[in-house]
Amino acid sequence: MKILNKLYDGSVELVFDTYKHQYTYNNEIIPGVTQVLSVLSKPALIFWASNMAADYFKSQITPGVSLDEVEIDKIWQMAKKAHTQKKTDSANLGSMVHKFVEQYIKGENPPVPVNPEMKGACQRFLDWVSQHNVTFLSSEQQVFSLKHKYAGTADFVCKIDGKLWLGDLKTSSAIYDEYYAQAVSYLYARQEEFKDENYNGIVIVRVGKEDGDFEASTRTLKQLTPYYDLFLNCLATYKSLEVIKGAKNV
Repeated sequence: MKILNKLYDGSVELVFDTYKHQYTYNNEIIPGVTQVLSVLSKPALIFWASNMAADYFKSQITPGVSLDEVEIDKIWQMAKKAHTQKKTDSANLGSMVHKFVEQYIKGENPPVPVNPEMKGACQRFLDWVSQHNVTFLSSEQQVFSLKHKYAGTADFVCKIDGKLWLGDLKTSSAIYDEYYAQAVSYLYARQEEFKDENYNGIVIVRVGKEDGDFEASTRTLKQLTPYYDLFLNCLATYKSLEVIKGAKNV
């Protein structure tokens, strides 16, 4: 499905193809923020994937119990795929938590999930909202930078204790620098379009999957320059790689 977004007082038409997860403007493909940041190295993921394989292998081995060639090969094959299954399970849970938050922000009063992990994650989010007098102003906002030609979707805009913030929701086990780079790219694109919006900065709301795992981390406007520089450097790298890829296909 293609969604037409009219931005900048209707002067800009940004089309989002939900199937391809692709933005276009004036028939030009516009890179999405998450695509741009994919050029960053993520060493933590390498260690995580190797640990998933090692943990699976350990779970299948019993001291004193022998294995034949077929059984060993099966364990080896499954160990190589262990990280993909874990990633899929985590992504599914994360998507469902995101959906709950999106519906809550839109005032749709979603029921609190029954699944213990989901219920805990959603309740920790609701507790944060209550404790900090959070008022949501918008959800899933498409943003587009005319200056730098990139697009994305901000999770929410809100007021926290009376101050205006642009926020992003994560269900990861930690907050990484790229998360701030992602949120600040949304914020600066938003400020291009709405110059009168007086933001205090960005907030990353991380709702972990473990019991009690929650944090809301902010960066004020004065702290954002290094993160936006990081994003713009990634954008330049991404565009260069796309040019190289195109040249190879000629």
